[in-house]
Amino acid sequence: MNRFDMKVVLSLVLMFSYVANGAISFGRGHYDRRALMGAPLPTGTASAGGVFDLSKCAGAKGDGVTDMTTQLNQAWKDACSSKTPAKILIPLGNWLVGELKFLGPCASPVTIEVQGTLKAKPDLASFPSGMWINIFQASGVHITGGGTLHGQGEATWKTKKPGDKAFPDSVVFSQCPNSGIENVHIVNSKGFNLKAVQSDGFKVNSVTISCGLDGSNTDGIHIAKIKDVSITNTVIGVGDDCISVGDDSVGVTIDKVTCGPGHGISIGSLGRYPDEKDVRNVAVTNSIFKNTDNGARIKTLHESPSLVASNISFIGITMDNVTNPIIIDQNYFANKPGASKVKIAGVTFKNFKGTTNSIKAVTLKCSTAVPCQGVSLTDIDLTYCGKDPAAKLTSICENVKPTVGGKMNPPESMMNRFDLRVVLGTTLVISYVANGAINFHLRYYDRRVLMDKPLPTRARSAGVPDVSGATVFDISKSAGAIGNGQADMTVGTLKAKPDIGSFPSGMWISIFQASVHIIGGGLLHGQGEAVWKTKKPGDKAFPDSVVFSLLILSSTGASNVKITGVTYKNFTGSTNSIRAILLKCSSAVPCEAISFTDINFTYCGKNIVNNKLKSLCENVKPTFAGKMIPPGC
Repeated sequence: MNRFDMKVVLSLVLMFSYVANGAISFGRGHYDRRALMGAPLPTGTASAGGVFDLSKCAGAKGDGVTDMTTQLNQAWKDACSSKTPAKILIPLGNWLVGELKFLGPCASPVTIEVQGTLKAKPDLASFPSGMWINIFQASGVHITGGGTLHGQGEATWKTKKPGDKAFPDSVVFSQCPNSGIENVHIVNSKGFNLKAVQSDGFKVNSVTISCGLDGSNTDGIHIAKIKDVSITNTVIGVGDDCISVGDDSVGVTIDKVTCGPGHGISIGSLGRYPDEKDVRNVAVTNSIFKNTDNGARIKTLHESPSLVASNISFIGITMDNVTNPIIIDQNYFANKPGASKVKIAGVTFKNFKGTTNSIKAVTLKCSTAVPCQGVSLTDIDLTYCGKDPAAKLTSICENVKPTVGGKMNPPESMMNRFDLRVVLGTTLVISYVANGAINFHLRYYDRRVLMDKPLPTRARSAGVPDVSGATVFDISKSAGAIGNGQADMTVGTLKAKPDIGSFPSGMWISIFQASVHIIGGGLLHGQGEAVWKTKKPGDKAFPDSVVFSLLILSSTGASNVKITGVTYKNFTGSTNSIRAILLKCSSAVPCEAISFTDINFTYCGKNIVNNKLKSLCENVKPTFAGKMIPPGC
């Protein structure tokens, strides 16, 4: 029978005594993976500094079978109560433990020297608080020794189902100033590998972190609500972000880090919680990305609180077969209609080299509510290493006007995206544009008119919108515009460049999510005669001249098209993408009754490391039956 007595002493001092024949569970409650809670333990029994050797404890066996949880927790209590700096020694051997509560405050700094292998129990039930090694409210704690912290996550990763709570993190420092970890291997965490929250002055050096690709949400290092952090000389290969920098992180130095496989080094995601604070002064330098899904990334969510991410730099970066080398994504998990209110300002991408397997080498998708400011790219030299021999690197820039300098591959011209913002209720008239592919993403406005010559003064015929008094953007007045048919810009006749390479998206004039009228009596000339005879059997489709897609009239919300009752059954074959199933449904009217039965795909792509097929589901709960490759989401 579990008995729990509570005694309250005058002056509001609360004391607990207990007798328990079962597990005592300290739950995380609504812990949102940023801040932690705990309670200090009474001081231990040690009265002087020294070395607390785990192998000297009663019943100690480093055989990987004997449970050493009680002995190691007691060693912490003794070391923590020492009046002089103390050390906990975990010698050679395999030491099996469950949840470790290393709770302070301590009388002096404590060093945990791991020479052998400390193994977490393989089951989830042994970690009721959601952490394996929980270091709380203890300053000056350092983990070192050259040994291994093995989370045994491989025993649990494949059991995780959608909606399950987060799996236990391996090492968590919370409210531990001037602490750190050095010369240690962290292997196969069930959840995040290493986390530091509210622990100013935290240092990571010469650490290796590795997880199998089956381990989802196994971030290598996550920091938040923290100042003056350095992460150096570290190698990380995980199933999620190598490093994720959360909110209220200030003064972060990341240098000489090798990342891969994984999702890159990310600022964010930001904007998930209403009380988040600014991120500033983050520098990532001299680092390498190998076979990662992303490289240098900043990501924010829709309908976020108003905060700022500023003075962020990625300098001296090498990419090796990376999918999204440079990416700002302010539509990350865009399952809410409101735009992100995280303002991104003062971001530097400089001295990048290497290879990418995607033609989208630079993707800058900034918020429509607070466009990015002060984004610069200098000396970006990336080479395409994908399967399409005719592909050319491109860039995507939305709601941002980056400054560009030095050598640029993808070319600078790919970043000259025509981007206009007008007030709702007005008419936008684009009188003239021609510089390679014309890509319009003019969302959330009432009326737009694309014209291929200046507005005539005569009245419009029936059925043509009245654009009198509309704002006119006459690109023929732009610097360098010459209407002689030789330069990129012409007047009266809009000509497509004759080469195929100028149109990587397969379209010349792409009008996307906009109410657009093309008028004016002029000529749109695709110059297809220069390429028609070059087409061979098996070539991909040549660029279309004018494409209207996902037309939205005077709309700011999510799609209101309801998709219901869709069946996918008996699919076989191969795919060159790891995302075999992609369901992105509307946040306004989620998909219903989507079913998958007997789906059997094989990956045939180039990536021999990250080759596990996956599913992605947003705003939908599909049903799955029969053989499923990839697994359902």
